Amino acid sequence: MVLFLVSFLIGLNSAQAWDHHQAIMSQLMDTKAASSRDYLKMMVVIPSEEDQKKTLETLVKELEVNAEKIPLQKVGKVSAADFIQGESIDEPDFGMDQDLPDSTDPKNDRAWMGGKTGPTSQGFRHMFFQGIEWSSPLRTLQIPFHGIGQSPERILKLHSISKKFFEEKNIFWGLRTLLWELHFIQDLHQPFHVMQVPYFKMLPWKDLFRKFVARSTQVIANYHYAYEGLVNESVHEGKLSTLVPCFELEAAPQFPEINAAMVAEVVQLSRKHAHEIGVPLHQLWDRDLKDPVMNLPEGMGALDYYSYLHANAEENNQKQDVESVNQILKTTCDLMKNLTKITFSELDQSFKSISISTGK
Repeated sequence: MVLFLVSFLIGLNSAQAWDHHQAIMSQLMDTKAASSRDYLKMMVVIPSEEDQKKTLETLVKELEVNAEKIPLQKVGKVSAADFIQGESIDEPDFGMDQDLPDSTDPKNDRAWMGGKTGPTSQGFRHMFFQGIEWSSPLRTLQIPFHGIGQSPERILKLHSISKKFFEEKNIFWGLRTLLWELHFIQDLHQPFHVMQVPYFKMLPWKDLFRKFVARSTQVIANYHYAYEGLVNESVHEGKLSTLVPCFELEAAPQFPEINAAMVAEVVQLSRKHAHEIGVPLHQLWDRDLKDPVMNLPEGMGALDYYSYLHANAEENNQKQDVESVNQILKTTCDLMKNLTKITFSELDQSFKSISISTGK
């Protein structure tokens, strides 16, 4: 039975991240908090490709990443706000953490988190499963029982690198590596990145004695994609999104610089909300997502997220669906509020030593 569970849970840990980092940053840059920050008007000078290559040579060694997957950016100038809304925030998903040598994974986390090759091989750096909680073993079911994943340490390493660039007044690389850091912080606000199974009823128990490992992998991936698809649909509605208020600061963030304790708090917050998201997801789409022909990661099947976001509780017996969607968005809002505070805190502290007049 133990070996069976090991095989099953290994299959669940494919690496998928928020597919809307850029949309999140665009929402953040369209807030009162952003408009009140003068440093966001500063121009960022994108250096020549030759200069970018030289810096990347050093970064690649320090970060132990796949150099071939880090793009060179077009030379020119752009405002800090526009740069923040650009592709840099999504660059960690372009493959820099894929197909790495064994030396980058001394604890062999990849054996449990997506394997050593292909797109899923980046999972060990984008997720963190802290281990089973024996006070609640069913809710926190995990194989192996101990913590796995490098995401917290990657956040701290990128923060240190970014801070050094800013101290040197190198805004382009300071901001670019800061956005990489924020990417990983955002990933940890995704409950599926901190919990292998957010709600045990998601598992296809009727297939327990028939391809349970393969079916469980497929079904949990479906739930993962369905959650992100629903949130992505809402975020892309812009000002019409019910998530818009979640990106506004209620007060100036009072965080210190990012540190291990803060990262641990993000993990705990996300784990706490995993069950709160898992239950309504199950209520919404249990039958759809357990259908053998539904494989959202492979583009097989689809859900009409718009219709669920705009369902009417008074029509066509949609009350339960409306309540489930509202619960998902309410919980997601709590996560986005915390993400927003950390994002602006990191931006504020990074730019505090930079003069607006430098134009660098």
